[in-house]
Amino acid sequence: MQDFFNWQSVIGTIIGIIGTVFAWFAWRKSKEVENFLEKEKERLNEKIKIILKQGENEYALPDVRRQDVIRSEIQGRLGVIPMKVKGKRYSIEFMNSSGFYRQIDLVSEGSNESGNSSLIINCTEAEFAQFKFETPKTQAKRSTKKINEK
Repeated sequence: MQDFFNWQSVIGTIIGIIGTVFAWFAWRKSKEVENFLEKEKERLNEKIKIILKQGENEYALPDVRRQDVIRSEIQGRLGVIPMKVKGKRYSIEFMNSSGFYRQIDLVSEGSNESGNSSLIINCTEAEFAQFKFETPKTQAKRSTKKINEK
């Protein structure tokens, strides 16, 4: 009977060692996944520039996070630009092309490090002219005078 209990303790020890090895590999894999998810979160939060471009003319829309670079979000941002003809909706032919969808895919799958940090919407002269671009207001200058303290 004593031999039986010795074998049980040896088998139990071996199972414990194997369990420890598996637990270590599982912990290591969980750290890899955690690091990957953190990098992916950072990548998805990168800011992307959206630029309307017609020849030399450019208009930069407010930056958007990479995870929000989808067709509807871009259209919504374009929709808030004032139009020269009130009540009219904008029309940009490039946004219905495969090139536009390819750009969205490249930007959403890429990273700023790989050079995918902007989405350029090519316009014709008439398409660019339909918008009423406002010049940004200048900020009030802060006084640089120091107030004398007593």
